[in-house]
Amino acid sequence: MNKVIAYIDGHNLFNGILEAEWPQKYLWLDVCGLIESILAINQELVIVKFFTALQDNEKPKTLRLQAYIDALEMLFYCKVIKGKYKLEDNYCPRCNRKFTEYKEKMTDVNIAIEILRDTYSNNFDIAMILSADSDFVPVAEAIKEKSPDKRIVAVFPPKRTSDDLKGVVDAWFRIGRANIAQNPLPNTIKREDGTYITRPPEWT
Repeated sequence: MNKVIAYIDGHNLFNGILEAEWPQKYLWLDVCGLIESILAINQELVIVKFFTALQDNEKPKTLRLQAYIDALEMLFYCKVIKGKYKLEDNYCPRCNRKFTEYKEKMTDVNIAIEILRDTYSNNFDIAMILSADSDFVPVAEAIKEKSPDKRIVAVFPPKRTSDDLKGVVDAWFRIGRANIAQNPLPNTIKREDGTYITRPPEWT
């Protein structure tokens, strides 16, 4: 059996689902079930590593994402790795105004580090990168150079692709709507302390 580790860029995946104008209920997604649904018969899932970041506030969007992270952390085959958001100053030349906005930081670096660490520890035969971010091209190239026996597969979210990634990986394909629709998390998940994680009403 070929050992598979999946590395999911949560921001890339969520934005792809939203840009495809699919129902928001798809965001309450069992990522382990999703990956299992696309594995071949001779492939075995080792772990899914889900990368995201939370803003430091209690806005509804942040609270929904926190509930989702809490739910993922209850899955046996899932590890959530968090980056950070940072407030950055920006300028709009059209309206001649300065403004600040949150920018996600560290996610790409965290994914690259995890892939390289797992490569050198021989933790997988196949790495699935669920993202359409061309920043992962150097990582794929480094793995192909140093560990040519490892296979790298790019899994593109809906409405997203990267020709640069296509050019360096061993295989690529796009996640289908059926794969996502058929793998929701339960509406309620019981924690070990007896409390429950509940699907946000906006995602029902």
